[in-house]
Amino acid sequence: MKPREPRDDPPAVGKDPLEETVDVKRDVKRARDFSLLAKQRFFRSLDKEVLSLMHSRMVERRFKRGELLIRQGEKENSLMVVVEGEIEVTIREDGKQHLLKHAGPGEIVGEMALLTDEPRSASVTAYTEVRAYVISAESFHELATSHPKISALLTLLLASRLGKAKHDALTGNTFHGFRILRCLGRGGTSVVYEAEDLGRQRHVALKMMSHRLLYDRIAMERFQREAEIIESIDHPNIARFYGRFEAFRTSFMIMEYCEGVTIADAMHHCGRLPEATARKILGQVACAMVHAHDAGIIHRDIKPSNIMATRDGSVKLIDFGLAGRLEDEPLTRALVGTPRYMAPEQMMGNPVGKNTDLFALGHVAFEMVSGRQLFQSDDLWSLSEEVRRWQPPDLQAVLPDISAEYLQVVRDVLRTNSADRAMDFDLVRSWAAPIDVASFEDPRTG
Repeated sequence: MKPREPRDDPPAVGKDPLEETVDVKRDVKRARDFSLLAKQRFFRSLDKEVLSLMHSRMVERRFKRGELLIRQGEKENSLMVVVEGEIEVTIREDGKQHLLKHAGPGEIVGEMALLTDEPRSASVTAYTEVRAYVISAESFHELATSHPKISALLTLLLASRLGKAKHDALTGNTFHGFRILRCLGRGGTSVVYEAEDLGRQRHVALKMMSHRLLYDRIAMERFQREAEIIESIDHPNIARFYGRFEAFRTSFMIMEYCEGVTIADAMHHCGRLPEATARKILGQVACAMVHAHDAGIIHRDIKPSNIMATRDGSVKLIDFGLAGRLEDEPLTRALVGTPRYMAPEQMMGNPVGKNTDLFALGHVAFEMVSGRQLFQSDDLWSLSEEVRRWQPPDLQAVLPDISAEYLQVVRDVLRTNSADRAMDFDLVRSWAAPIDVASFEDPRTG
């Protein structure tokens, strides 16, 4: 029997073991990177399936030390997540480079351009060798259309970045004819910037609604209501309203830029103010308050930090974010304001009105000359109990060096029953006079 000749059978079809090893390592690395994304505080709100889908659209990129991940001014839009290495975020303004932050694994960059479709607002450089995941604007918005939580995530991220420092992602940008110079402050609902109005050659304050509120219908309505209220009143002792516009997927108000210090800052710096200075301030604020009340508007948040003493000697009542119209009954019943300066009826959630503002102004008048607040409790529950049981102090005993006339004005408005409050506006407004902001540095002058 003829022996069977050996055959050269073709090799079995399949992956090379080395390739399989590489694939396994790649899968392990992506799984580890996915775990890092899932722990990132802005991604934690996403369902695992949605995050997995986003991760599948991301492309891995590597950058050498000193290499630019993002260049300020470029139009390209994409979102990057650093998974290895460290980066440096900077902005260039007036020919100078300003360092915004150092960051490492888990850092997200590029969100500003992705959300606004504007050129890159900052540069990002690899401080060490960097590995990052990149998702294009097209892929991101496609996913966001099907999964609204992704859009909400991006706005929350942007809200966390803006207003935290003098220089942020908007600083140096020019839009709608305004050049952002610096961040002035950040509150619970908005961020305020000093900007140059290029057309009118003047400085203005731009009040931007926080991106974290873009999906909060009530907050958006309140922001628009504030704009409508300020637009309806015009008085030299109220920060003027110049207009509003939409940009960066949020709303902006254009306001008069008031350079100076708040009364809260003044008292923090030098303690109690001289009575002569307090009279001038109180007189100007009373002028503003009467004008607002005559227009059917109550402020509902009069306090030292909402009273600005400007460099030209005028005093401005600012921040009408919680203001309401007297005819709007549901609004005036809402529990809004700063608890420590609330009148008793406001703290208890009862109807409020013009006399609610009188109590707050009386509190400010007392604090300016005494250097202390009426209520001392630190938490809301204790404060509400203190307000509920509160009785007006013996002002003559507490402030023996203050004139009887001034104390009578304070006494007339610091009454527990709203109907019992009254103010001699002719008298108080006669006190209105320019103040010297520099005098706050020396309590002996006024």
